[in-house]
Amino acid sequence: MHSRVNIVRNGEQRDLQFLNLLLSQIREKRKLVYWITVATLVLSAVGLFLTPNEYTASAKIMPSSSNSSNGTGALVSSVLDGSALSGLVSSKMTSESDIYAQLLKSRPVLDSVLSHEYVVEHKKSDLFSHWDITDGTNARRKLLSVTSVRNDKKTGIVTIAVTSQSPSLSAEIANQYVDQLDFFKQSLDRKAAGEVSHYLAERLNEQQQLVDSVEASQMQFYAVNRNYMRSDDPALTLQVERLEQNVLFQRQLLNTLKQLKASSDMEREKELPRLSVIEYAEAPTIKSGPRRIQSILLLTIGGLLFAVGLITLKVSYIWYFSDHTRYELQSSYQVFGDDVRSVVRRVKSPFSVSSRSEV
Repeated sequence: MHSRVNIVRNGEQRDLQFLNLLLSQIREKRKLVYWITVATLVLSAVGLFLTPNEYTASAKIMPSSSNSSNGTGALVSSVLDGSALSGLVSSKMTSESDIYAQLLKSRPVLDSVLSHEYVVEHKKSDLFSHWDITDGTNARRKLLSVTSVRNDKKTGIVTIAVTSQSPSLSAEIANQYVDQLDFFKQSLDRKAAGEVSHYLAERLNEQQQLVDSVEASQMQFYAVNRNYMRSDDPALTLQVERLEQNVLFQRQLLNTLKQLKASSDMEREKELPRLSVIEYAEAPTIKSGPRRIQSILLLTIGGLLFAVGLITLKVSYIWYFSDHTRYELQSSYQVFGDDVRSVVRRVKSPFSVSSRSEV
C-alpha cells in the first residue's frame, strides 16, 4: 500500500519537475515566442489586408404550388392510375425544391450561366473571359465554388448565394441562375407535356374507336329488338340498361380525354414563368469577407501556441529521452542525411557533366 502511494507521489513530483522545467524554458526562450507571435501577426495582417473584399448576393425561389401543369398532371394521373405514364406526369415528386436544387447544379444551367454576358468593370464579358478559363469543366467547378444552394426542408424555399469580388456581378450571376432555371424548367415541362399529348392522342383515337364500336352494338341491338320498350322480359330490360350505361360511360371517358388533350396542348404552348421568385438578388453594400480582425486574432493565437509547442517538444525530447537515446537519434539522423546527400550528388552528376561538355 505504501509503495503504491510512493509511486503516485513520485509520479506527481516528476510531473511538477517537468512543468517547472517547461516554464523556465519558456521564460528563457520568451524572445523566440515573441518573435514568432509578432511575425505571425504581421504576416497575417499584411496577407489579409491585401486580400480583396468579397460580396455575397442571394436570390430566393419557391416551387409554385398553383402551377397549371399540376392540375393537368393530377387529372391525367387519376385517369391513368397504375400506368407507366402516371409517374411521368405526376404533379410533384417527393420534394420539388430538392429537384430545383439539383437542377441548379446541372450542366445545362451552369453552361448557360457561364455563357451569359455580364457587365464587369464597364465591359461586357462572359464568365469564361472574366475568369480567363477556356475549359468547360474547370469553368463549371469555378462557378460551383462561388455558388451556394441551400434548401429549407420546412418551407421549401431555395436560396441561391453567389460570392465574388464585385457586388454587381454577384447579384447578376444569382439572378441569372433564377432565369436559366426557369427557362430550363419550361423546356422540361414542354417536353413532358408533349409526351403526355402524344400519349393522349393515341388513347383518344383508341377511345373513339371503342365509342363507335359500342354505339354500333347498341344500334344493332335496337334493330333486332324493335319492340324492346314494350317488352316485359326482365332479361331484355337489363340488357338494354347495360348497353345504355356502357355507351354513356365510354362517351364520358372520351370527353375527359379530349379535355386532358386540350389542357396538355395549352400547357405545351404556355410561356408563363414556372418559378415563384420570392426575391431577386441585389448588389450588396456590405462585404461578406474576409473577416480580417477575427482571422488575425486566430492566426496570432495559433502562432503563439506554435511557439510554445516547439519549446514543449524540445523540453519533452530532453526530459523523456536518455543521453544514450539522444545520441543514437543524432547518429541515425546524420547517417540518413549522408545517404540522402550521396543520392542527390549521384542524381546531379550526369547533369553537371553534360553542362560542362556544352561549355
